[in-house]
Amino acid sequence: MTLKRPTKIRKIAENRYSCSGTPADCIIVAGLCVMKERPDLVVSGINRGPNLGTDIIYSGTCGAARQAALSGVPAIALSCASLAAPFDYGACAAFVASRLEALKAAWMPGTFININGPSSPDKNLQARWTVPGKNHYLDNIKSFHGSDGYTYCFLTEGKHERENEGAADHQAVADGLISISLIDIHPASVHPMNWNGSLFGQTDSKEQQ
Repeated sequence: MTLKRPTKIRKIAENRYSCSGTPADCIIVAGLCVMKERPDLVVSGINRGPNLGTDIIYSGTCGAARQAALSGVPAIALSCASLAAPFDYGACAAFVASRLEALKAAWMPGTFININGPSSPDKNLQARWTVPGKNHYLDNIKSFHGSDGYTYCFLTEGKHERENEGAADHQAVADGLISISLIDIHPASVHPMNWNGSLFGQTDSKEQQ
């Protein structure tokens, strides 16, 4: 989200605005500055390209849905999971538009719904409940030294690998289906196998009692 400079909004038409900030900024500005009533549902997207597995961490589309869910509003992140043009949003749009009430009912507080679909005009694609898969990124950076003393770095197209998991979101899309995942918005802590409350001089909460 934008913190050190103002976020600018501009009215384009009735109930339509543009925002200079990030997708999460759009949710904040809409809720605190533009809308007079709390929305029933937020749909973020349709994003051009996949937001599958580890992509969710970096995704602005998912960031907007997460921001809405943090405010207690049911939220959907929607992406056309193709990596190359032409992009056909028909399948994704039809799936969500025809199932808004069902998707809203499936939403749970503290989560957002992440949906990815193939680039397709087919308005009758089937869906599968999935879990986020695991991606391994092989990034590339190009850089050059500027006359102003800065080094400019550009993240270029790299490669990524996805682990084969039957229930993974990317597998559903590869099978020509719509992927639906319910994503927790709160970070989780994972303790080491040998962890105990006395580690690093901390006292176990049970001992304190």
